Amino acid sequence: MIRELKHYPEKARKTVILFVDAMHLVHQTIPGKLWVRRGQRKMIPTGSGRKRLTILGALERGTNRVTALTTEATCDALFFIAFLRIILSAYARKTRIILILDNGTYFHAKIVSAFVRATKIELWFLPSSSPNLNLIERFWKFSKGKLVKSRYHATFRGLQLSTYSFFRNICKHRAELKTLLTDKFTILKGC
Repeated sequence: MIRELKHYPEKARKTVILFVDAMHLVHQTIPGKLWVRRGQRKMIPTGSGRKRLTILGALERGTNRVTALTTEATCDALFFIAFLRIILSAYARKTRIILILDNGTYFHAKIVSAFVRATKIELWFLPSSSPNLNLIERFWKFSKGKLVKSRYHATFRGLQLSTYSFFRNICKHRAELKTLLTDKFTILKGC
């Protein structure tokens, strides 16, 4: 399909391909690298670990534009439908919206299927156990590195504000993301 769009530029202009998945930020510090003298201990402050921020996001292939929706609740079919409405609004000028996603149960819910049938959205599911094929997974790893790895947020609200600021200012990371978010995969031959 992606190869097909290269041969028909008019189709490519009217089609958008988005990689979709959820990320969960727990209110706690994830230890990174740190230097400590041998025999000494280093105490790392951490948050409550009881609250989490769920972010459902879509990464646009080629431009690396990110569209996201957050909640403190669990991600479910109704939340996904609310997210799809945002996608439809953000890409209103496109005639075809392809979402590449994993096999999360809420992506397969009957109400999601019924909603999608009435739109210009197509859901393309990746094979099981293949998160490496979903580009947004790389973006989530990068995000966690900037938001919670070796970072202490005294309050859950502080974590939320830091996350919202990161997404508003994502363009500051454009150079790093350009090399990270490429869809050029290396094909490994069998042994």
